[in-house]
Amino acid sequence: MKKQKTLTGRKGFTLLELMAALSIIVLVAASVYGAFSAGISAWDRAFNESEALLNARSTLKLITRDIKSVVSAEPILTKNLGKLNREYFYLAGGEDKLQMICYSRPVSLYWPENFPRRSDFCKVSYYFEALEQGSEINVLKRKVTWDKAVLPWKEEEIEAFEGITGLHISYFNNSDWVTEWDTGKKKSSTGFHGLLPRLIKVGVMAASGGVRSNTEYLEAIMGVTAYER
Repeated sequence: MKKQKTLTGRKGFTLLELMAALSIIVLVAASVYGAFSAGISAWDRAFNESEALLNARSTLKLITRDIKSVVSAEPILTKNLGKLNREYFYLAGGEDKLQMICYSRPVSLYWPENFPRRSDFCKVSYYFEALEQGSEINVLKRKVTWDKAVLPWKEEEIEAFEGITGLHISYFNNSDWVTEWDTGKKKSSTGFHGLLPRLIKVGVMAASGGVRSNTEYLEAIMGVTAYER
């Protein structure tokens, strides 16, 4: 009669071997997790930097475009108003706010005159305000008010720029940089010389969203076409 083999004589794993194997597994898992976590952090940091930079760049580009379209050139005024009007030389603001009268070109030069459209002139305002009523989050807003807006156009439009945390504006008055400007407070009552600053410096600070936010700051200096007789 053949004898059956039993498992009692088979050698098993000792506790020391199990602990060594477990330690190797933990070390491998930790190294893999570390490399994966470093890759995620690098991607997250790059994404936040690009997001903040994009917010700052797009906002600065829009403000720059509006400042460059401030009504301050004789050909534009004489063509559209028939005479020079001091009220259209308007620019007022502080370090974190700005209001100005801008000249807006038509959407298309080929539109018929009776086609619904906006007027050529508009008032543009930049200011910080709560994102919505009751909100504790302040955002930069841009309000455009048109002199004339035929339906379906709106007479007033407001847009918010989330992610913009700071706005730093200064004005050059031929000799010094100042943090406030107001054409309405200038002494000249009939002339146009000196109403507008020669240069305007605009700095925009933007932050990305998420837990690991990133902040970027961009600055630009632009000249304002001044009317001089």
